[in-house]
Amino acid sequence: MREVILKLDSLEVSRFDPKALKASIRIFYTKDNARQSFEITHALATKSEVITNEIIKELKKKGSIETEDNDDILQSIYVKKFLNEDKAEERLLLFFSKLYERGRLISREKNHARYMNMLDEIQHHKMTI
Repeated sequence: MREVILKLDSLEVSRFDPKALKASIRIFYTKDNARQSFEITHALATKSEVITNEIIKELKKKGSIETEDNDDILQSIYVKKFLNEDKAEERLLLFFSKLYERGRLISREKNHARYMNMLDEIQHHKMTI
């Protein structure tokens, strides 16, 4: 029996479109102590619960392994463990709600200097779990 251990490490905004309020987020995770990443793009108007559930579902899908057809049934069984799922879900909800608020504020900003500062904040927004 094999064991696959997943852990969500961090998130960062890789691209942000202030006109469409869309962000590309790179997600870093470890799978059996090997650091990996994937990227998603979402409109920030999407509820943070929906984005969080999609990330967790995608992460669990990445934790799947292909099994070979063997005579030994124990070698085809594996267990997936998501180490910090509750904490990760809570932190993801917080991350996306803050990102949505910042995106909403930037769309209303008229002062160019504050607009550029807010844009820079959003584009360099990171979170470690």
